[in-house]
Amino acid sequence: MNLKEFKAGQYKQQYQYKSFSPKRINRTWIWDDPAINVLLEDANRILELFYQKPLLNVKEIEKFLSMTLRTIRNVLKTLEAEPFIVEYTGNKRNRKYVFDRYFKLF
Repeated sequence: MNLKEFKAGQYKQQYQYKSFSPKRINRTWIWDDPAINVLLEDANRILELFYQKPLLNVKEIEKFLSMTLRTIRNVLKTLEAEPFIVEYTGNKRNRKYVFDRYFKLF
């Protein structure tokens, strides 16, 4: 399925109301920009590390994964936009990131 053509579902008229029926998303996805593949691979590696150690800073990620600081910051910025990773120190330097949803389980 092409990502640009994806529709999340449709509204169906029920008795006296409309309900939303989502479409299945468990299928092969296609996108035109190959940079998305690289971003997904990098994000996957960083998320795997957060599962092992849910509280990290950029230098620790760099040490464990041998990734560039720029790549790490770009991925963390993307993951912060979603509610996956949260920066909790409030500092401009030496920021610590926590895998919030996973961390709250414990």
